[in-house]
Amino acid sequence: MPGLGIDPDCINFNGVGTMREADLKSNLQASAVEVVPYHARWPEMFAQEAARIRAALGENCVTIHHIGSTSAPGLSAKPIIDMVPVVKDILKVDAARLEKLGYEGRGELGMFFRRYFSNHVCHLHIWEEDSPEIDKRLIFRDYLIKNPDEARRYEALKLSLAQTFPKDRASYTVSKDNLIRELLQKAGFQGMTMVQAHLDREVGGGQEPPATLFL
Repeated sequence: MPGLGIDPDCINFNGVGTMREADLKSNLQASAVEVVPYHARWPEMFAQEAARIRAALGENCVTIHHIGSTSAPGLSAKPIIDMVPVVKDILKVDAARLEKLGYEGRGELGMFFRRYFSNHVCHLHIWEEDSPEIDKRLIFRDYLIKNPDEARRYEALKLSLAQTFPKDRASYTVSKDNLIRELLQKAGFQGMTMVQAHLDREVGGGQEPPATLFL
């Protein structure tokens, strides 16, 4: 699967509906960027919400991982709990049950074979077991936890970018790309990801897409 992985632009909801590229860019650019000091309650918040998600997904759920910066103790982060529910069959994800918990389904959101849901406090990145995207996020998380100096580099960049792009989440995210790529390489990630282009740099000139918008 070519590319290291990106996030959204042209979104295909596989029969559920579509979101126009211009709408998504507008949403990303209008979103405020807030990076706050690590909060000791984040692991507890993950555990509580993971229990609800597991119940909603039922027997299809294999496990649920806490990912992103809120999963790395001591690391400043956007106050969003990112999690990866791993399922046996992505086609059997019951969107209606997640919507009853207050989540909005947004289809693949630019990454093939993913199901993405958000309630603006927690983001769910649902993949089928054995997806390389699961390993990528766990490898990145574990690398930051085991390498505090690298984690501080990542934290410093995020804090700086939050000041530079306080109202432009798309620019904030893309500007992290070079360091994310570097850290993924140091961590030993070798997988590839098939994604949909969402920025001008991706559809012209043969440039590679950003590493991810959810790391």
